[in-house]
Amino acid sequence: MEKLLLKNLLGMKKDVPTRAIGLELEVEALNGSSLKFLPQVSTAWWSTKGEGSLRHGLEYVTKAPIPIDLQKPRRIRALTDKLEAARGHINETSFRTSTHVHVNCLDYTPTEIMTAATAYWLTENLLFKYYGKDRESNNFCLRLKDAEGLIKIVEKDVEQKTPFVSLDTDLIRYAGLNLNSLWKFGTIEFRGMRGTIDFQTIDEWSREAESLVHTSIETFKSPEEILDFYFFQGTDRLIDALYSQSFRLRFKKNPNREDLVDENAYRISKFCYSTDWEKFSKIPEPKKQRSATQRRTPFNTTAQFDQIWVNDIPEEILQPVRRQA
Repeated sequence: MEKLLLKNLLGMKKDVPTRAIGLELEVEALNGSSLKFLPQVSTAWWSTKGEGSLRHGLEYVTKAPIPIDLQKPRRIRALTDKLEAARGHINETSFRTSTHVHVNCLDYTPTEIMTAATAYWLTENLLFKYYGKDRESNNFCLRLKDAEGLIKIVEKDVEQKTPFVSLDTDLIRYAGLNLNSLWKFGTIEFRGMRGTIDFQTIDEWSREAESLVHTSIETFKSPEEILDFYFFQGTDRLIDALYSQSFRLRFKKNPNREDLVDENAYRISKFCYSTDWEKFSKIPEPKKQRSATQRRTPFNTTAQFDQIWVNDIPEEILQPVRRQA
């Protein structure tokens, strides 16, 4: 059977670079009077819009996917330089603001996407230590431990004939890893990072998030394989397999890293081990049509029905009837 890609599943024909990201930067002004100092940006790569979840805030959104290439830092800096100029009017400690990274998944199979999600979930608790102190238990980016119903929805989804049908719901929109965006944009959305206008932080994390997706898919064939790797090789080997050098060093400084990874490993074990992952990403073969001789002919006359009924009568009962006839 042919492999099923997300773009085929969604019927999307848009030509997007395989390795590309989208960004959403939420920014709040210090107060209502400071809002006018936030830049209104409309360029080839960025647009500005209001965001109802913010207080005196704006959201800066990429207009098109940003390829992972040498121009990516320049395109991010084109926005952050404008925000830096307004830094004195920006609330940089608001728990309501976030930096969202969308990673393109259109050219990946459902199994590959779930493998990337598994890589994230295994290391989610480590990532939240990096995201910022106000991010844990934040209602706009809930971890698995904050909303265990998410994994129940994912477990239900992998049992369906069509991948991701159960994920088309706003119930999972505010998870740390938003899988609802697969249906909307063909992406998985990392929602955990704190709100920031710092170029280095945005560039570093957006690069790492995309790399996590790509590297996990290149390294492991399925969620089952990556969880096996963790159970047999341990936390540090898993970190080495998934992250860049700077993130490896950051995570390994955490003395509780083994417990933080182990916590989610058992939460997702049923999901990882109860699915035929090879079948999950294949396009079902069309059912073969029966030949004319194989098709059942419906009873269309009383004579047909009577003949079959007569043939089923025992001979000792039928003989007296025949003699009377």
